[in-house]
Formats: sequence, C-alpha cells, structure tokens
Amino acid sequence: MAELFTVLIPTYDHQDTLYYSVESLLRQTLGDFRAIIVGDGAPERTAQIAKELIRRDQRISYVPNPKGEGNGELYRHQALREAKSKYVAYLGDDDLWLPNHLEILAGKLSNFDFVQTTHASCIQGRRFYVHAGDLNVDYIRKRMANFRWNFFGPTSVGHSLEAYLKLPAGWRPKPVGMLSDLHMWRQWIAQDWVRFNSILTITSLHLASPSRTAMSIAERCEEMKFWLGKIDQPEFANTMEKAQLDSYRGELIENLANQPTQDYYNSQLRIASKLYARSQFSLAIDLLNLVREIQPFHPMALNLLARCLTAMGQLDEAEGVNKLGFQHFPTEPAFWDNAAAIALARMNPQDAIAAADKSISMTQGRADPYLWRSIACGKLERYKQALADIEIAINIGSPKKTWLEHRAKMTALLG
Repeated sequence: MAELFTVLIPTYDHQDTLYYSVESLLRQTLGDFRAIIVGDGAPERTAQIAKELIRRDQRISYVPNPKGEGNGELYRHQALREAKSKYVAYLGDDDLWLPNHLEILAGKLSNFDFVQTTHASCIQGRRFYVHAGDLNVDYIRKRMANFRWNFFGPTSVGHSLEAYLKLPAGWRPKPVGMLSDLHMWRQWIAQDWVRFNSILTITSLHLASPSRTAMSIAERCEEMKFWLGKIDQPEFANTMEKAQLDSYRGELIENLANQPTQDYYNSQLRIASKLYARSQFSLAIDLLNLVREIQPFHPMALNLLARCLTAMGQLDEAEGVNKLGFQHFPTEPAFWDNAAAIALARMNPQDAIAAADKSISMTQGRADPYLWRSIACGKLERYKQALADIEIAINIGSPKKTWLEHRAKMTALLG
C-alpha cells in the first residue's frame, strides 16, 4: 500500500544541515510518509549523510543527480512523476518542521488541492518574520501573478499528487530574475479548478540561506540544533504569535502608505476571521484594531471585533463596539446576533431571545440567531423550542461539535 505523503528534500551543498531537517521530519506525529532526498550536484559528503539517515530509517531514500539547470527543479518533477503517494510535502534541507506539520496538512488536504501553512522565517539574532497572506483572496493571487512577490516557500506547502500531475508543466527551471518558488506557485494559481487553503498556523521554521552566507556549515548546524530543541515548547508558540501580530502590523502600515485597495482590507479581515475561528481572539482583536485605524466603521471589522470581545468576556467593550455597528449599519442582522450573544453572556436569556427574534425577522437562512435562541430557550427550560431551533441551525450551517453537543443535551432534557 502506498504511503500517504511523499516528502521531497531538495539539496545542493548544505550537507550536514540534513541531519537536523530530517530529524524534524522523523519527529512528526504523522509517520505515513516516504522521504526522498533529491540531490542537485550535491557533494560526496551528502551521499555519506544520506546513507547514515537511510540506515536509521528505511522511509528515507536518496537520489543523487549531477548539477542541473536552475535549482534542480526538473529532478523534483521527475521524483513526483514516479511517486505513488496521495499527497506531497516539501522540506528544505536547512529548514525545520514542527511536530504537527504533516498531521495539519493531511487534515486539510482531504478537502483541498493545495494547502499552505503560515510561513515563518528566523532572521539572524533570533528574530522572526511571519509572512501574512491568504490564497483564497483575489488580491493576493493577482499580486503573486503580476509582481515578483511571494509570501511562502515550499517548506510550508502540501498538495495532492493528482492535482500536481494535472498542471501544465510542474517543477521547471525559472526564468532569469524570477523566484523559483513563485514560478511554481504561478502555475497553481493560474488553474481555476484548484482548491486552495491557507492555514493561520505556523508549522515550520525557515532558516533562509541568503541571510546566512557568512555562517559556516557548523554554525548553521548549531543554530538548527538550538531551534530543534525549542520548536515544540509552549514559549515558542507564544513568540510566534507575537511575531505574527508584528508582521501583520508592519504590512498594514506599509500598505497604508501605498493606498491599499478594498480587496486588501478584505484579505486582512479574512485573516482576522480565521483567527477568530481558531479562538485566537487576542491576536484577532489586535489585527482588527489596526484595520479600524484605517477604516474605523467597516461592518465586518465591527462585527468580528464585537464577537471576539464577547468571547473574551469583555462585555462592556463588546457592547460599545456593537452599538457602533447598530448606528452605522442598522439593517445588518449580524449586530443583533452579537446582541443575543452578549445578553447570554450577561445571563439575560429573555433579552437574547428578543435579539435573536429581531435578527431572524430581518433575514432568513442564517444559522447564528437560531443557535443563540436555542441556547437561551434551553436556559429557560423551553426544551422543545430549543431543540427545534438547534435543528434549524444545524440544517442551515456547518455544525460545530458544540452545536451537536447542545442538541444532544436538549434531546435528553426533553425526554
């Protein structure tokens, strides 16, 4: 039976850094893979290291090649033409994966063709830059298609093998002046059938070679060894979250100077929405406040901000933001949904029902007001109505685990 992932590890002259990049691969929580170290004119030392790694783990193989054109992209293409796996991932020979990288990719690739986790670069001096972007946003794809601009490298990418083999060319040498990765990604974004997913989770650490030309291989190995011991620690996650916010703030300020389009603001709001869905409320609030410095009364920003503040228990602040929403967008039912959520948080189920009723009267086909009304009815022991409402919410929306648990509870209470 074929493995779930083929992992390509292209290598040219980094040699001993392979010990550490491959170690991060072997620490993966998902172990269903075959790793291929793809040589591109690599020295004999690389072959010796590959033999050691293969003796350690039979899932690893090494394909030596003479120096090819460009970055040896055609060797990658040949390896994928011969692969039998369902999915493909890439690991830079001087990069590191966090232990959950393949597991997170696999969880998304069942529904998408191309998945990209958040790209984090370590700059010398142990500083970080986290690259923001979302491939589902037209503005981002157009920027990549028309400018020499990219926000992620192969180490953060996973895709289906079937989708790759449908591309016009696959990996190929880049034109002069073009970025190799961007040249590849442009093939993907040019296809209207590709299903993209950008994940706001950091699952890898990029240790870029261009900023480390003064470092010896031994020094680079020491650096990788240091980070390999840090990347699965809670304090590393906290550091990355701060780096994410700093990067988003810097990008917002930079784009403000360049008169950004509405599409750009929408891309930032999409990021904030994903952060909210992942319960990263503090980071989402910071990003939304940055957007509001430029567009103080954007309806989606006000709506998301009120929801985040409610989730964090900052109810007075949430109510104040929601009132701004009512003032500027009186016909927007989402602010009545927020009012229902705030009323529930204040233990006022009657007020929550009134707000939910108002939202339902304004528009049909939305799950949230039925969910809030169901919860409120449950608190008032109106279990029949609560069950009816949660059934409607589940039929309309994509039910979360908590919705199903609430339905089960109401069913049990109704007897």
